[in-house]
Amino acid sequence: MLRAANGRLWDVLELHGLREGGAKVTALDSGAIVASQRDEVPSWLAARVKSRHEKLVSQRLSIENIVSYVPLVKEKHHWARKDAVVEAVLIPGYCFVSVERSQHRVVLTTIGVCGFVTFQKEPAEIPQEEIDVLKNATDPKFMAKEYTGFHPRQAVKIVGTPFDGYIATVDYCTGSHVRVILPMSIGKAVSVVLESENVEPLPVVGRYPATMVEIPGVVQ
Repeated sequence: MLRAANGRLWDVLELHGLREGGAKVTALDSGAIVASQRDEVPSWLAARVKSRHEKLVSQRLSIENIVSYVPLVKEKHHWARKDAVVEAVLIPGYCFVSVERSQHRVVLTTIGVCGFVTFQKEPAEIPQEEIDVLKNATDPKFMAKEYTGFHPRQAVKIVGTPFDGYIATVDYCTGSHVRVILPMSIGKAVSVVLESENVEPLPVVGRYPATMVEIPGVVQ
């Protein structure tokens, strides 16, 4: 599990509205930097795509036998004096792909793809735990939506839900419900509504939780 998958997300986002996650690298005695021995092991990566091309890109990738995932949620809209439920992209501008290094070019040459989220010129790997969080967050009962700003308040540990053990930050409280922010290693985040009994407070020092940098995104 990647360390500090949560911690680095609170930095100011400087490029493309995101902070890019870290890819594993190993320094050889010669000083050369090469990818860890994982070339043929699929890794989750985030592909930046053109506006409103998320689902189209995913369809094109499936034709090429590339595993892709676009988190979708149902939203209610009011048009022409009637309500309509539409399927919306949870994190606009991104399509997540599970690929081997040899498949990178296929993704990058797909129409609508702008490139990978990278760190030190290498595609940034996304922990499987974060993909699982996105998949759980799309359950309608959690009323997920993209969280586009970072204003950390109280740090909490989620308990007794599909997000059990995840470290999050409280957005706001309404009665017996709490909306919490679930950060992703690509510098994005989603927020979900939980029962107040499903969150436990963590100690806070200054603006950030004291343990935010030391612990992984999921506490064991």
